[in-house]
Amino acid sequence: MVYFVNEYLFDRNSSVEHTEIKRLRLFKNHGINAKLALTKEMPNLSLTLPRLGVKREQVVTLHDFFGNLESATERQLHVEDLHLPAKYMVSGGNNYRKVTFGDQLICEVHFIGGTFGQVEHVDWYDVSGQLTMVQRYDSRGFKWREEFYGTKQKEKYYERYYRPDGTVYLESYYVESTTGTPINSLLVLRNYQGQDYYFDDYDQLTAFFLDELNRQADGQEAFIADRPGSTVHPLFLMKSKAKLFLWMATDHVAHGQNPISAPFLGIYSEALAKQNLSRWTGIIVPTATQTAMLRERLGKKVHLYTINPAVEAQVSENEIHREPGLIVSVGRTDDDKGTPTLIQAFQKVHQALPLVRLRIYGYGGDHDAYQKQINDLGLTGIVSLEDYTLDVNQVYDRAELMLDASDNDNYPLAMAEALAHGVPVLTYDYPYGPHELIQDGVNGRLVANGDQNALTDAIIALMKDDDQRAKLSAGARATTGIDGEAAWKEWQTALD
Repeated sequence: MVYFVNEYLFDRNSSVEHTEIKRLRLFKNHGINAKLALTKEMPNLSLTLPRLGVKREQVVTLHDFFGNLESATERQLHVEDLHLPAKYMVSGGNNYRKVTFGDQLICEVHFIGGTFGQVEHVDWYDVSGQLTMVQRYDSRGFKWREEFYGTKQKEKYYERYYRPDGTVYLESYYVESTTGTPINSLLVLRNYQGQDYYFDDYDQLTAFFLDELNRQADGQEAFIADRPGSTVHPLFLMKSKAKLFLWMATDHVAHGQNPISAPFLGIYSEALAKQNLSRWTGIIVPTATQTAMLRERLGKKVHLYTINPAVEAQVSENEIHREPGLIVSVGRTDDDKGTPTLIQAFQKVHQALPLVRLRIYGYGGDHDAYQKQINDLGLTGIVSLEDYTLDVNQVYDRAELMLDASDNDNYPLAMAEALAHGVPVLTYDYPYGPHELIQDGVNGRLVANGDQNALTDAIIALMKDDDQRAKLSAGARATTGIDGEAAWKEWQTALD
C-alpha cells in the first residue's frame, strides 16, 4: 500500500490535492493499492468525496480509523432528530435555528452549507449568555465531537470525540498560553484495542496513526509527505520501519533567492536538514531543473526522482466553442500568483482591445481588494473574478489564451491542463515549471519573470493575431507535457 499523507480534503483544493487525486487514478489504473491518509477531522468528507470523484475506500482518516467511523450508517440529521424538550421554542433563518425558553437563549442549531437543514453543530449557552459547549455532527448523521468552554468566552479547555455508538475514543485537554489562547496539552486515545494511549501533542498521535497503518500490513508500506510543513515531523516520529518519501510541493527557497545557497523554506527546514536526509527513501521533484538544483545542493547520495505530476488530462469530448476575445487564468488567486499584476496589465489591454475579456478562476487572496482594483481601473465587466470550479473543461474549452503571472511555482498543473485543451499559455518564465512546459512560439509565450510591460505587450500582440493563436493552439495539443505512462515508470523506479 502507498499512502499519500496530507491533512485535509475540501470542496476547494489546491494543486497538491488535485495532484493526489490524479495520482490515485494513476496507481489504480496500474493495479497498485494507494490511499489518501488524512490526519485532521473532516466531518463533511462524505459530502466532499463524490464531488471530487474519490471513493471512500480510497481515503483513510485518523479520526475514522480510531473512531470506527468508517462503518457508520449514514443518515441525515435534522433539528427534530435532536429531540429537544417540547417546552423550548425553535425559530430562526435558513442557515440556523435559535432555541429559547422564555427570554433565555438555550442554543443555536447551525446547518451544513448547501444542505436542507442538515445539522452541523449546536452552540449551547448558560443563563448569562456565555457559550459553554459546542456539539459537532458528522454529515453521516451522528455526534462526533463536543467542545467545552470556560469562564472566558470561547476559551476552550476540553473536547471529546465520539464513535457512532456514543462511546468516547479521543479526549483533548487545553491550557492557556502566554497570549491567552488555548493550546493543546494532552491527547488521550481511549480504549484502542483495549488500551488507553497518551500523547503530548497531535504530531505524536498522527505518528501513532501512521504506525498503525504500517503495522496492519506488516510494515514496509510507503508514505509520501505531500504537505511537508505538517506531515514530515509525524513521519519522522514513526517507530515502525517504512518507506518514506518527500514530495516537493513548492520551490525549496524563497522567491528570488539562490537555490543552491539560500536557507530552505520553513516547510522544508526539517525535511532537508543534513542529519535527516538519510531518513528519506526518496525525494520526489516535479521538474528536472529543480532536481538538478537539489542534486548540487544535497549531494549524490540522496535519492532524487523527477516525476511529472501532470499524469492525466480531462479533455472534453464535446465540440469546442471558443469565445472570441476570452482569456482565462486558473489557480489560486493571491498576490504571489500575480492576480494584481493581471488586473493592472488589463488596463492597457482594454485600451488597445476593448472586446477582450479576462476571467480569473480560483480562490484565496483578498477578493475584495482585487474587485476594488478592478473597479478603480474601470475594468468592471472586463475583468471578472470567477469562483473556484471543478469543471475546468468548460473553462479551457471556451478560452483563446491562458495567463500565468505567478512569481514562482515548481509545476503549474493548470498550465499543463490548458495545453491539453489546445489553449496557448502566456506566462512569466519563473523558476522550474514554465520553461519545461512552454516552448516559446510553439505552444505559448514566455516573457521575463516580473516584466509586466512585456507581459502586457505579449497579450495584446497575441490577441491581435488570430493566425499566431491558431498556430500556438495546435502546438499546445501536441506538446502538453502530460505523459502518464512516463510518470508511472518513474514511480515504479522510486517505489521499487
